Amino acid sequence: MYKLRTMVADAELRRSEVLHLNEMDGPVFKVADDPRRTLLGRLIRRFSVDELPQLLNVIKGEMSLVGPRPLPLYEASWIKGVQRRRLAMRPGLSGLWQTRGRSTWTSTNGCGWISSTSTNGRSLSTCGFSW
Repeated sequence: MYKLRTMVADAELRRSEVLHLNEMDGPVFKVADDPRRTLLGRLIRRFSVDELPQLLNVIKGEMSLVGPRPLPLYEASWIKGVQRRRLAMRPGLSGLWQTRGRSTWTSTNGCGWISSTSTNGRSLSTCGFSW
């Protein structure tokens, strides 16, 4: 998949340094002002220019315009049970975070990450994971 790099080259190796800054619950990792982002990366993300190369992924048929966002491999490996249905779907350029205000969405809004022990009667398709 095509994507613009907005972080320093060793960002994954330095992830443990910023784990304490995580703003999300469960396996999702999000830091609003991630210190691993480059100056150019901050600008690219502010204006969502980093999503443009993914249009090539849509044209190639590797992604759809709307669907669950692709996950980093380390996050995908944490998904268990019924949540794994999400991985069977074609990833999308625009997902739940983009349509619901990406920086304000948390796992406690609506569904987010559904607990593998309790789904409270909600299915993935009602949580925006199935389009």
